[in-house]
Amino acid sequence: MSYEPSGEGGTGVSTKTELKSFSRIDDRSGGTLPGYTSLSSPQDMQHTVRPIAGDEGRARDRSTKLARTDALRRGLAKAKETAGSMEAYAMTGELMELSVAGFRLLDVLGDLWKLRDVREDDWGDLLNILQGALSNEVFEKFTADRCDAILNIIADHLASGVVGIDDIEQSIQLLRKAGLDPWKAISGDPQPHED
Repeated sequence: MSYEPSGEGGTGVSTKTELKSFSRIDDRSGGTLPGYTSLSSPQDMQHTVRPIAGDEGRARDRSTKLARTDALRRGLAKAKETAGSMEAYAMTGELMELSVAGFRLLDVLGDLWKLRDVREDDWGDLLNILQGALSNEVFEKFTADRCDAILNIIADHLASGVVGIDDIEQSIQLLRKAGLDPWKAISGDPQPHED
């Protein structure tokens, strides 16, 4: 592509396809370009930079999304820790602590539910199944194996990468094997499982 001077006083550039011209800023122009508005007076030489329309909203949205993603990450770490505590309490027979940890886990899962739009739909579905399976349960009666199944679902499926249908199916199998009903929340049977 060749360039040739053009315009008044050779201040433009001409290419084969288009003509671009500009004017010099000098004392006669008052420091402005034709077609542009100065945001401050040329005397004080302070310029205000304004974001392009919509940039503030996008930056705020990006910041909010990052904060929600971080809250989700911290919530998943807390859920894994709580499920691990449940397993330890079940092994040692500390039933009161097991119960408290079980209700704490339900609270953490509820907080994660509020952040479900950060993740994919299958992730939300798996979280919903786990919450439903744990609802109305008597945590003092949980065995270490049952707690281990919950920990595996959280660590290996909810807190892993993208959740797909395989994760949901494997988690349902883990819940059933542990004696928990994954469909209890929608089956209309609010009774806790008795061991």
